[in-house]
Amino acid sequence: MAQYAVLAWGGTNPDLAHYSDNVRILEDAAKASCLPSDDATALIQAYLSERAESHRLALANQSMQVSAADWRDTREVVCKLWQRLIDPSAVFALDSE
Repeated sequence: MAQYAVLAWGGTNPDLAHYSDNVRILEDAAKASCLPSDDATALIQAYLSERAESHRLALANQSMQVSAADWRDTREVVCKLWQRLIDPSAVFALDSE
């Protein structure tokens, strides 16, 4: 969604294309009022949590497959934001996993 922000709003907010990392893009999207700051914070937290877990698993030489139940809250936040920002017609079934 960070890259989407650059593509969708970068034409009118060139500062969004200044950085290539997701965290700073999301921070800049909030500063430019393209994205509510609460949404940006939620996406940043989800991204950092996923990245930390994937790094932890990789360093421990463990499977990258995680339990959907362990990530339910994070998935719900991200899916709701995805639906609102990018694909309002999408419906995500979180209970099916």
